[in-house]
Amino acid sequence: MEPASNTQSLNSTMDAVQAWLTTEGLAFGIRLLGALANFVIGKWVAKLVAGLLTRALDRAKLDATLNRFLTRIANVVLLIV
Repeated sequence: MEPASNTQSLNSTMDAVQAWLTTEGLAFGIRLLGALANFVIGKWVAKLVAGLLTRALDRAKLDATLNRFLTRIANVVLLIV
């Protein structure tokens, strides 16, 4: 390719990116921040519930290995949901 063609192609790509950012970029950024906040809050809630489950299973005198297994299963299920 010729240098002029590369420059023209780069300029058209940059124009397309700039047009997308001005039309859709803000909405995309807001959705991305919302998804990130959802993930962080969900992870915090899953950790809280897993801790409560661990304490409850400890009080029930359940085997430590089974306790860890059930707690991790609950944590994974809560993160998926």
